[in-house]
Amino acid sequence: LDGIGPFNLLLQNKSIQVNGGHQTRDFVYIDDVVAANTCAIDSPKGIYEVGYGEARTFESLLDGMGVEYAYRAPN
Repeated sequence: LDGIGPFNLLLQNKSIQVNGGHQTRDFVYIDDVVAANTCAIDSPKGIYEVGYGEARTFESLLDGMGVEYAYRAPN
């Protein structure tokens, strides 16, 4: 997943190549981020972390979306 965002390639109906793909991230739906920021406006100053609370691999995210991709094992 080098350089250009893989999601941009998906939006353009281009195939993507997953290099590794086993790293985990907490993917958050954008509407949830907007809601959290809206709540933070009226909250005391501080640092707020926004997350779903469940880590997923990039591979599992693509699988859940039904996206086909090429896999390449890391060197």
